[in-house]
Amino acid sequence: MLHEFASQRALLEEHLVRRSREDARVPCVAGAGAVSELAPGALAQLKTELVQAVRDELALRSDEAAFDAETRAPAPEPSAQSLVALQEGHQLIDHAVRALRWTNEDRQTLRRAMVQMTHDQQVEVLRRLSTSLSGKEVDLQTQGAPF
Repeated sequence: MLHEFASQRALLEEHLVRRSREDARVPCVAGAGAVSELAPGALAQLKTELVQAVRDELALRSDEAAFDAETRAPAPEPSAQSLVALQEGHQLIDHAVRALRWTNEDRQTLRRAMVQMTHDQQVEVLRRLSTSLSGKEVDLQTQGAPF
């Protein structure tokens, strides 16, 4: 997200530089239908204020993100049940690679094991299974989704 803000900032600054090269006298709505023109110095001041406001907002968001990262509690340690389920998932994939196939029974066994896993463990097992399937290490023999 910070990278996106930085890229938006760069685009805004580039745009402001281009606009400053154009005619400095810009019509401006000053009130209820009245139109006036800004002097070149006033336009430059507005540009400076706008750039500063964007920089301030980016700095504020950066500080907030850093504070959130510092105050976020570390992830809890996985439970013994989740570690056993993770091991079962890896063993199931190992067996499928040796057998060169992934079956409906394998899918059901993996689904039961995944209930006990943490989110990160589920991602790890599914990534490994997906890699095995896409790498043609395992032939998919299921009806429907592989997991």
